[in-house]
Amino acid sequence: TDRCDGCGQCVSACPYDVFELALDDYDELKAVVKQELSNRLGEACPGYHGSCSRQTPNCHSACPTGAIEHSW
Repeated sequence: TDRCDGCGQCVSACPYDVFELALDDYDELKAVVKQELSNRLGEACPGYHGSCSRQTPNCHSACPTGAIEHSW
């Protein structure tokens, strides 16, 4: 979340609806994975290379600060 500026572009770009905007520990608005999906994110999101890279926009292309990363 350090690179996230809270713009919310990834929230609207994600076709799997995994992000939401929430206040962090410093009361700054940040994009985060929805709490109810945090334990099953791999099931809810097929990953950037698995699906989203072929869609425009996607969370990676929508994020102006490059804060979105996938490890799968």
